[in-house]
Amino acid sequence: MKRFIRFGCLLEVIVAVALYLGAYSAGLRLPNSENADLITGRPIDTECFIHSAVDDCLSNALGRILAAMERSGYLLPGLLRPGLSDRDRQAVLADFPWQLPRELDRFYAWRDGVAEGAKVAELFPGGTMLTLSEAMAIYKLQIETAARIATLAKIEPDKLWSSRWFPVFVSHGDFYVVEGSDRPIEVSPVYFITNEDRIPVRRYASLSDMMEIVARCFEQGAFRVGDSGILQEDIKSVAAITAGYRVVSNRAPEIGNMSEIERLVHILASADGEARGEAAGRLMELHDEAAVPLLAQVIRSADPSARELATRVLAELGGDSAVPPLLNALKDPEESVRGEAAAALGQLRRPQAVDALIVALDDPATSVRMRAVWALGELKAHDAAVKLEAHLKKEEHIPLRNAIIQALGKIGDTSVIPALIEFVKESPMETRILAAAALGELGGDEAAGALRFVVEEQDRLEQTNSGNMSLDSIIKLQQARQLKLVSQQSLAKIDKGRK
Repeated sequence: MKRFIRFGCLLEVIVAVALYLGAYSAGLRLPNSENADLITGRPIDTECFIHSAVDDCLSNALGRILAAMERSGYLLPGLLRPGLSDRDRQAVLADFPWQLPRELDRFYAWRDGVAEGAKVAELFPGGTMLTLSEAMAIYKLQIETAARIATLAKIEPDKLWSSRWFPVFVSHGDFYVVEGSDRPIEVSPVYFITNEDRIPVRRYASLSDMMEIVARCFEQGAFRVGDSGILQEDIKSVAAITAGYRVVSNRAPEIGNMSEIERLVHILASADGEARGEAAGRLMELHDEAAVPLLAQVIRSADPSARELATRVLAELGGDSAVPPLLNALKDPEESVRGEAAAALGQLRRPQAVDALIVALDDPATSVRMRAVWALGELKAHDAAVKLEAHLKKEEHIPLRNAIIQALGKIGDTSVIPALIEFVKESPMETRILAAAALGELGGDEAAGALRFVVEEQDRLEQTNSGNMSLDSIIKLQQARQLKLVSQQSLAKIDKGRK
């Protein structure tokens, strides 16, 4: 294990603290801790996405890697240790606090890393497979080091090395890791983490996905044995294989048996950047409810961006079947996903969403509460009026307070008129204007009386400031006229409703 672990001196620790703090202060996002299967529970970005289970896909790729290495003369006797039994694997991982993906369990049942003293060590260029015991030792060392540095830096240790990260390969002091979960999972993304900054970069959708690409690189000559007997890679060839592999995975021929809906959802779940956005846009154009159950699976996936996009698409597809996955998304650990879910439920206007949206009024994120308020207004949810009024009286965030006032106007529950009168008489001008408009929606003599008072008050203010041409007076005069105009329009609406 000494060949993999470098114990640092005091200077290295100091440098590490600085680098960790730099990464932390830059607001870097760590991988989402909630791992789940994508769409079918099988690894994405390979033909296994459709045709076979995780075990078959991983076994196929590993078998091809061994065959290619043997043909090249690289696979020497004793290079790889035999796989571990179920009992041995469980014993080594007894202290790991999370559940690792099942594909990693299958990986170590296949082989247990590189044998000690082997003349060659890499399973792929720059990647040495750790034995399970070495991986566990490195994990513990990283956790201990992160705890010490976190104490000095006064930050959470998980910001330095997540307790969920489990190393599988070491690459010149850097690591390829998978991520543990609090529940059984089939696969995990594979992240590359450098020893310097510990910024996690997602390299592969799963370990099976990674091994498939390694197999193709061997088979197509991108990985080859050099004159010195060390694995070498043709960087351009590797890039071409990786790019071509992604195209094949997303289009044809392996997923040629997919319907267009299945293909688009697959891209949304597994691709990056522009391709993912284009897939979401096309799904909205097709407006086919057949996509709903597939998108519901994406909402349970590990990728927050995919979950957020899936939520947006569900809002456009509509239908009662879209409501349950959106209600699940309303409990997502990511603020952005919860916010999208609340907005989507408001857009769909399904009454079965009211109770969950009322609960969302207590969400810790202001942006989620804002969208829940808007959604309840769109639903005209009378059951929410009492709680919205309670929030209005204590809310200090002015934009959210204004959103509540607008929602109460849409809901139409006249019991909130006294609360709105308080805000139309005394509050920031923007809030008074919105309260005046809401009173016009609610109607009644009490609302009309308050609006007449506001009109008269603004008349007096206009007369008082008419001769004052200071900038402050001009601004106040413009605001007064706007409030007066909205109040007059609301009075006209109330009068019209009486006739």
